[in-house]
Amino acid sequence: MNNVRNLKRVPFTADILVNGEIKVTAIDISEGGLFVHTGRADIPGKIVEVAIPFDDDIIKVRAKVQHSQAGIGMGLMFVNLDMAQKRAVRELIDSLQSGDRSPGEEAGQRGKKEVLLIDDNLSTQRIYKSRLVLEGFSVTAVSDGFEAIKILKTRQSPTDIIVLDLYMDKIDGFKVLSVLKNTSELKHIPVVILSSINSTDIMKKAVEKGADKYLAKMNTSPATLAKTIAKILHHDSRKSLKANCWEFTGCGRAPGGEHVKQSGICPASLEERLNDLHGGLNAGRACWAIVGTMCGGKVQSTFAQKYKTCVTCTFYKKVREEEDRSYQDTMFLLNMLDQ
Repeated sequence: MNNVRNLKRVPFTADILVNGEIKVTAIDISEGGLFVHTGRADIPGKIVEVAIPFDDDIIKVRAKVQHSQAGIGMGLMFVNLDMAQKRAVRELIDSLQSGDRSPGEEAGQRGKKEVLLIDDNLSTQRIYKSRLVLEGFSVTAVSDGFEAIKILKTRQSPTDIIVLDLYMDKIDGFKVLSVLKNTSELKHIPVVILSSINSTDIMKKAVEKGADKYLAKMNTSPATLAKTIAKILHHDSRKSLKANCWEFTGCGRAPGGEHVKQSGICPASLEERLNDLHGGLNAGRACWAIVGTMCGGKVQSTFAQKYKTCVTCTFYKKVREEEDRSYQDTMFLLNMLDQ
C-alpha cells in the first residue's frame, strides 16, 4: 500500500469508464492507480473494471477502490496487471511527462486556467484538486516545494496561480514564497496560502511577504477555494484596465510592497467588503473611505478628517472620471462598511 502511494502521480484529465457504464473524470495517474472525481461513493475494497483512453486505444484494467467519498472522488489501485497492461500504463504516463500529451488536452482542457497546488498532504491534495478540476481549472499537484519551483521554471505553459501550504517537510512555504517573489519570471504569479494554521500573526507575515490571500484550511471548503481563485484571476485579468491606489501612487504598502515593514500594509488592500467596487481589488479604488490609507507621505484617518485631501487627490479624480455613471459616492461606501 505504501509503495503504491509513493509512486509518482502525473496530472491526467480524461473521462474514465467504470464497470462499462459509470463515467468518472480522472484527476491523476501513477503506475499504481488512479484518482478520479465522481459524485457517488463506492465500497472500499470493491474490485471494478476500468477503461482508460490512450490515443485511439483503450487500456482495460482491474482496480480496487482504496477510499471513496461522495462528491469528492475515489482512489483506485490497479490489481493483477499483466505485462501488456503495465507497459500500456507506463507508456501513457511517459507520454504525459514528456509533453507529447499535455494533461487535460484529451478532455478539451486546453485554454483553462492552470493552478499549481503545493501541499505534502496527499488527502488535502486530492480533495481540493478534485473540486478545482470540477470547477473548470487545470491542476498540477505536487508535494514538494523544490519540485514546484522546478516545474515553474521549466514548464512551457504558464501557471496562472499558485496554492501553497506553509508547513511542509522538505522546504516550508515561507521559503517557497520568498523564492517566488525574488525570481523575476515568477514574482507576478498570484499566490494563495492555504494553511492549517489559523493565526493573525502568520497571516500578516505571509501577506507582507507577497501572498495575495491567506486561507485557513479549517474555514475553507474546496468550493470556497475555487471561488477565491476565480476572483483573484478575474481581478488579475483587469489589471491593465484599471489601477488600484497602491499601483497608481507607488506607495509600496500593498501586500509584499517595499514599504510594508516601515509603514504597514495599506488597509484598502485588505478590505474585502468593497472588493471589485469600481473594478478594484478590495478597496483599491475606494481608498478614500478607508481609515489608515496613506496620502502625501502621511497615514490618514477617517474620511471626515481627510476630506480635503481626498477630494483634491489626483487618483480620486481619476476614478470618478473613469467610472462616470458607475461611480458610487462616499455615503454608499460608508454604508457598505457599516453592514
